[in-house]
Amino acid sequence: MKLFATAEDYEAWTQTEAPDGIDRLLTLASSWVRDAVKRASFRVDRDGNPTDETVAAALRDATCEQAYVWHANGIEPGKTQERGPVASSSIGDASITYETGSVAAERALLASALAPSALAILDGHDLVWGQPWVR
Repeated sequence: MKLFATAEDYEAWTQTEAPDGIDRLLTLASSWVRDAVKRASFRVDRDGNPTDETVAAALRDATCEQAYVWHANGIEPGKTQERGPVASSSIGDASITYETGSVAAERALLASALAPSALAILDGHDLVWGQPWVR
C-alpha cells in the first residue's frame, strides 16, 4: 500500500508529537485520500509516486490532516466508537455527563468520511473530481 505521509510529516504538519498508533492512522488516511483522488489526473513515476512536487505535497498534507482530525477527535476508524463526554449538567451533588446528538453525528461522520479540511486541501489542488471523464 502506498503511503502519502510519514510520522515525521505528521509532526511537521501538526507541530505536535505523533501519537501512538500513528502508522495505522497514516495508512488508513492514505487509503482514504487515494480513494478521494481516484478520478484525478496526474503523472506518476514507476513506483506510483506523483512526479509533481505540488501534487505530492497536497496528498501528504491531506493525509496528515485526516490523521490529525481523527486523533484530535479520539476517532479510530474501523473500531466501534465509544460515546465521549462533551456536555454535563449538575444539580447539587448529582451530575451527569453526556454527548449531544449533534456531536455524536459529527463524530460518526468523521469516522466514515474524509474530513472537510483534508478534502479542501485536495480540492484546492484540483485533485477531487466529481465525475469520471467520458469520451
